[in-house]
Amino acid sequence: MTEPIENRIHEVVNSIQPTPKDQDRNVTFKDLGWDSLDLVEMVNELEEEFDISITEKEAEGLLTLQHVHDIVAAKAK
Repeated sequence: MTEPIENRIHEVVNSIQPTPKDQDRNVTFKDLGWDSLDLVEMVNELEEEFDISITEKEAEGLLTLQHVHDIVAAKAK
């Protein structure tokens, strides 16, 4: 059985910048202290981990952890 998407997303996010697993998903990456390079790295790792493609426009819309969960869940089916 594959690991749940939520756990895999957390592993990717946590590998870039330590983030509590129970972190509020509506907190912005800016509030977490992320910069644009962190976001680019996250998108690249998510694409690799889930074998998906995230467009530049979609990546620009990834402002919160919830946005990440939504786009990955929609594309990883």
